[in-house]
Amino acid sequence: MKEGEEPDLYLDRVNKVVQCILQYGGAVWFSDLSVQLKARILRLLRICSKVVGHPVEDSFLHSCSKRTLRLADRVAQDSSDVLNEEHQLLASGKRFRDFSLNIDGSIVTPSTHVRNLGIILDPTLSFLPHVNQITKAAFFHLRNIARLRPSLSFSAAETLIHAFITSRLDYYNSILYGSSNNVLNKLQYVQNSAARLLTSTRCTDHITPVLHDLHWLPIKYRIHFKILLTTFKAINNLAPPYLADLLHHHTPTRHLRSADANLLQIIRTKHRTWGDRAFAAAAPSLWNALPSHIRKANTLSSFKKALKTHLFTLAFDL
Repeated sequence: MKEGEEPDLYLDRVNKVVQCILQYGGAVWFSDLSVQLKARILRLLRICSKVVGHPVEDSFLHSCSKRTLRLADRVAQDSSDVLNEEHQLLASGKRFRDFSLNIDGSIVTPSTHVRNLGIILDPTLSFLPHVNQITKAAFFHLRNIARLRPSLSFSAAETLIHAFITSRLDYYNSILYGSSNNVLNKLQYVQNSAARLLTSTRCTDHITPVLHDLHWLPIKYRIHFKILLTTFKAINNLAPPYLADLLHHHTPTRHLRSADANLLQIIRTKHRTWGDRAFAAAAPSLWNALPSHIRKANTLSSFKKALKTHLFTLAFDL
């Protein structure tokens, strides 16, 4: 809010932004705030009302960071600031192909992709631009490591590969759950190339035995490992509450043996290509498919050990 500006005028400009967005029924990302329209738009208004001094419930304020409050303030600034490069609009869905917002006479059109916490989001959530960026950076570092490989020991080369390649492959990889094989194969090619460089394996040799000897899980199972590890933490109060609230234990209507199996309730989604990729849907599905002894692990370390052994068996058909 500008200095000396009346709160009513400030809220009027906030409402103009909100009403423009509410004309559409999908989800948009405005600046760094994720707004699920109709439901979460009320939260944005409450944040803005806090900025201008209107009372809001203490429980809600407690969950809002100072950064969120600053972002809410900036959303309602002049259109010249809204069009600043720090503010990006991403519209998803076919009906948003010609989508635009008219804010005080200024036209705001969606970006082809936006970056948040190092993740590149595209309108179709294919994550292909994100994976292409990872691939580009990974091969840059692989070429540099390849120049040094003759002078490096096996352990030193492995450390470099984990630091510059594996860390990129594992960074927020859980968002890639349910992605197409075309996307995952790009990352798998990076991992295969890193394994060949480390072990001096020829391009004509099969890579599966090499990954097996290195005890490297393929990309698909690394994604499953991350989701299942987060699930274990969520149901054992080791993760933030906003994740734990998404999961619910399965409670049969009758007394069945499954009541003690530590199963999670599977939710139904409207859109399988998108909805099934959400953590609330993916986590119970993967969790319930685990053997009983893994689901009943008592400690995080024992769970990780049993889970990696299980996924390793699935990945290499042992």
